[in-house]
Amino acid sequence: MNDEGFIFTIDSILMLIPIFIIITTIASISLEVPHEAPYYTVQDAMELLVLRGEKPNDTNLMTIAENISAGNINGAKTAAQNDLKPLLDSFRMNYNLTYYNSSSGTYDTLISSGTMPSDRNVYSATRNYGNVIFRLYMW
Repeated sequence: MNDEGFIFTIDSILMLIPIFIIITTIASISLEVPHEAPYYTVQDAMELLVLRGEKPNDTNLMTIAENISAGNINGAKTAAQNDLKPLLDSFRMNYNLTYYNSSSGTYDTLISSGTMPSDRNVYSATRNYGNVIFRLYMW
């Protein structure tokens, strides 16, 4: 019986095992970088908007809500522009922060980075302070 090829056959089979392990490992690794879902991002953005304020135990949205309740819409828009815009710009998504105008029955824009699209998903988060309802839209 000729055993000369037997050693080479076993050697080549044993060498294929690590190659198959390497190939399956590479195939199972996703090369795509996972990103956070946009609907979580808008919720995170809304939470950040309520974390900081000018006074102790106060938030930016509380200050803006007080201005809106007092009828000082321009003061609310200025506060939103100064305090909230840099924070929202850091998310690198378009946004539209609105408040409910009870006299007109509509949502009016405080600050915005563009026109909301009608052809794709727009994510939203809502927060109430007193009689003022805020909605943050991001896309």
